[in-house]
Amino acid sequence: MRSRCRAHERAGGLNGCALNKFACLGHGTSGICSRSAVDTRASDGDSMNGNAVMYDSVNGKIFTTGGSPSYDNSYATGNVHKIIIGAPGTAPPVTRLTSMSFPRAFANSVPLADGKIFDIGGQTYAVPFSDSNAIMQPELWDPVTEKFNVLPSHKIPRT
Repeated sequence: MRSRCRAHERAGGLNGCALNKFACLGHGTSGICSRSAVDTRASDGDSMNGNAVMYDSVNGKIFTTGGSPSYDNSYATGNVHKIIIGAPGTAPPVTRLTSMSFPRAFANSVPLADGKIFDIGGQTYAVPFSDSNAIMQPELWDPVTEKFNVLPSHKIPRT
């Protein structure tokens, strides 16, 4: 997976294996912008069609879940990470957390008012615009315990 990321970067694409920082000076289309890799997502190479939600904006905490190594036709992961944005110009620490009970690509993550995150839908094998391999059990992540609870199944796929 890492070699694929490096090949993509050599071809002029964004480094999909890194957390990237973008900075722009100026306004509109006349501004000068730059991009640089600031860190990696721990063991999570690529996270195409995964989710990232800020669940504690005061403390700069971002929660990432799932995804897959490729946009389509690849197995989803259950990987979960916490990223904490700190002072400008510093690399954010990335902490691997306990995985979800179900690997998910094309899922939805919803931060709730109490800080918990509701993960629903997705697929075990990424197939865009399809309900195949749908995950029917939502999960609720608790920021205090940093663990998931599996919730009752729904009847309609939410991919």
